[in-house]
Amino acid sequence: MKITHRLFTVSLVFVAIATSPVAALDWAISSPDPMEYSGMFSSLQLDPSGFPRVSYCTAFGSEDYRVRYAAWDGASWQIETVSSVGTGVSNGTSLVLDNNSSPHISYNSRLYDHGMEYAYRDDSTWQIETVDGGHGASVGPYNSLALDSAGWPRLSYRDNTIVRNKYAQWNGTGWNIEVSGQDGVPDFPYGCLLVDEQDVSHLAGSGLSYAVRTDSGWSVENGIAPGGKGARLVLDSQGNPHIAHCSVSDDMVRYTHWDGLQWHTQVIEGNAHYGGGAPLVFDASGKPRIAYLVHDEDHCGGTYVHFAAWDGAQWQIEQIGTDHASGSYGVCLKMDDIGQYHVTYYGHNLGLRYAVAIPEPATLSLLAVGAVALIRRKRN
Repeated sequence: MKITHRLFTVSLVFVAIATSPVAALDWAISSPDPMEYSGMFSSLQLDPSGFPRVSYCTAFGSEDYRVRYAAWDGASWQIETVSSVGTGVSNGTSLVLDNNSSPHISYNSRLYDHGMEYAYRDDSTWQIETVDGGHGASVGPYNSLALDSAGWPRLSYRDNTIVRNKYAQWNGTGWNIEVSGQDGVPDFPYGCLLVDEQDVSHLAGSGLSYAVRTDSGWSVENGIAPGGKGARLVLDSQGNPHIAHCSVSDDMVRYTHWDGLQWHTQVIEGNAHYGGGAPLVFDASGKPRIAYLVHDEDHCGGTYVHFAAWDGAQWQIEQIGTDHASGSYGVCLKMDDIGQYHVTYYGHNLGLRYAVAIPEPATLSLLAVGAVALIRRKRN
């Protein structure tokens, strides 16, 4: 497989021009890890070169689940096993890259004395520690990982032994763990955690709910919109929250955002599978793009990956490939700095699937024209 990255290093204004109005994308799809039960609970990030990095779970047997990490080096996929034999995950991995592009991964272990696990790679060695253990898979599902400006991890996760949410923050020597109902932590599962440039934690989850942690504690707003499962959160350039989320009650995927004065919600599509989540990114012009899973009742009830792009007036929706995707194991979406979209998901009997949207010829032409114009301006 050949992935083209960083063909041009010009201003993204040319990409913004090329992607409006929205046109159907050309998706190239491959299997970085084609093992039948690889690719569950994937989490995707892009390094500074725009190369994809993925954490995910592989099942080697009914009681042998392992966390794996795949990184594209420009020529091939390099795959490592992070967790030891049998530790595995019960529900979710979360991957972030620090300022040195080193990976950090959270996951919940099936082993009884483990639970919420945190792994990071120090040079060529994976360092793994238990953040909150003692009850195995019951501690750590629906985990979400973020790093602050010092590179210290923060975690949101569920503890089903007490049916509460928890928020853990590394203080340099140990973990400070707060519990919902005791420390003001918002008590909604399926949370998505984000840390902004001022090291303020933001959390979105079912309800739909949104919370911000300030010096005085958590500020929580509940019941913003229907649903909230599979919520994914991003902040715009003004610091306003934008959330894509699904609803169990009506199977809708929605887009909700704060404009500085009030919340606005739009329905994107029905038949959504909430277990896949609804990852959200902005294109170069600030318009939202969302990936999610839907049930296609016209084709034997299969589950497929859809990609929705807001064109300023309506949502343009397309299907990514023809793979059957498992609705329980998630979908991830990122955009690189030349406007290419990257998606990972678990393909039924196909393992870890990776899709990248190749820019349209018109986009490449405008980029080339823009590059020539930029060079001429610099010469003058």
